Amino acid sequence: KAMIGELEKRYTEVKIPWISVKTEVPSQVKLMDIVSKKHPVDTLFFLASVWTEINMEFLNRCRMNTISNWQVFFPVHFQEFNPALVYRGEQTASSSTDFLRDGHFDRHSFAEACFYNSDYMTARTKLAADILDRDEVLESMEVFDVFLHYSGLHLFRAVEPGLVQKYALRSCNPR
Repeated sequence: KAMIGELEKRYTEVKIPWISVKTEVPSQVKLMDIVSKKHPVDTLFFLASVWTEINMEFLNRCRMNTISNWQVFFPVHFQEFNPALVYRGEQTASSSTDFLRDGHFDRHSFAEACFYNSDYMTARTKLAADILDRDEVLESMEVFDVFLHYSGLHLFRAVEPGLVQKYALRSCNPR
């Protein structure tokens, strides 16, 4: 909630809708179950963290690379390194507007995704029949796992220079 408030202060023309969900362990699947029910089936979802910078070119590629009943898109974002380690006290040479940044494409992350609600609901229905909504299984799953194991859709992965995650110190989930 604090991060959304910070973003709304930074971008005064934008109002970010949000819903509060109480859970002991945050889970992409559990959150998507709630969100998907509140949107029409033809909704194109783009999942990203609050640290992700996006641009219009990427949003267009998200739309073009996601094909209903055929393909979901899991872009590989560019992850910036910790500037305190990269520059070791020097003045930082790059900023968010510079072409070159210090970092890498994080191919181990599957947090960003573009998919249609109808495709998610179809895969989620197959998942529910398989695991009978056991919470411990749902807590450990990501949306990528749902599409990988419970849909016949193509999963498209590609490096995406228009999708950048700024460095942020993050706490790991204790589970």
